[in-house]
Order: sequence, then C-alpha cells, then structure tokens
Amino acid sequence: PVSIVRTASYRRRISVNSGGYGMVNIFALAVLLLFAPASGWAAIDDAQKADIYNRCLAKAQSDPSAAYSDALAWHEAGGGLPARHCAAVALVGTRQYAEAAARLETLSTEVAKQDPGLRVGLLAQAAQAWQLSGRVERAEQLQNQAIEFAPTDRQLRVDRAVTRLTLGKSWEAIDDLNVAIELDPQDPEAMLYRAS
Repeated sequence: PVSIVRTASYRRRISVNSGGYGMVNIFALAVLLLFAPASGWAAIDDAQKADIYNRCLAKAQSDPSAAYSDALAWHEAGGGLPARHCAAVALVGTRQYAEAAARLETLSTEVAKQDPGLRVGLLAQAAQAWQLSGRVERAEQLQNQAIEFAPTDRQLRVDRAVTRLTLGKSWEAIDDLNVAIELDPQDPEAMLYRAS
C-alpha cells in the first residue's frame, strides 16, 4: 500500500504507515520547467510535461517496476531531472531504499543552487529513504541539513523527531516536537508523538 502525503510546505514525502510503504513526489510544474533539457522533451508543452511526470509517479505507486523502466526510457528521451526523480520514487516502491536514497541525495546536490526549497524537499525524501533502508544515522544527518535551510518547516522537525526516537535520542526528539508544536499548535502528528 502506498499513500500520498502533502505537507504544509507543498512538498510531498515518503510515508510509512501501518499498511506498508510509500513514496510520493515533491515536484511541481515549476520544476519541470526549470529542468527541461533542450531536446524533444523541451518541445512538449507544460501541461503534457506535468501529465507525463504525474503519470510516472502514479505508476510508481501502483507498479513500481514498470514505472522504473518507463522512467529510464523517459530519461533517455530527455526527461532530465523529473525522470530521474520518478526512477528514484519507483525504487522506493520496489523496496530498494538505499539506491533510492542515494539517487535522491544526488538530485538534492544537483539542484542546490537553482532551487534551495526543492533541495530541502529532496533532502527530506532522501532522509526518509535512508531511514527505510536502516541507515537511520544518515537520515538524521540529511534532516539536519534540511533544517539548516528551512528551520521553520514543521514537518521536517516531526520527521527528525521520529528519526531521533528510532536512534534512542528521546530528549532531542522532544525538542524537535516542541518546536513543531510551537510552529503549529494544532498539529495532531506532533502532539501525538509528543504525548507518547
């Protein structure tokens, strides 16, 4: 089972829930416009680009192996960063978490100067994929980086709190949850973790 979770900062994140695993996108149409290479892909109008991207991500949720193959073909046809992101999404769907995390981390580095906000979203996704792979320490490192760029992002604080709880860093997790609740006193997720 795969779930889509939109955060308040308009990015989407990997969601781990009682029903299984999931991976969703953080990109908007603006990303497609920013990173479209000058090829056949560039000749496609914006609505078609967004449709291709969204279909790839939807397929990554329903049939990740096929979506991965499609994303590779799309990349070869000039799909650029959106195609590579879709491939990483598909890898999470096939439970190849470490490979997906490494690719997401690479993408975050590549977009660092062009779009710091996008970098934060990619770092958050990479951190979640590292956590799914069992490399929780690496997840915390990336979450630290993301929070340096977006210290008032409530969801990043909650995500890092969950990571820190996994690492046995209870007091640091409580600190993150306190900040998240200060940022949004009505946040049920932060309040639930803080109460437990």
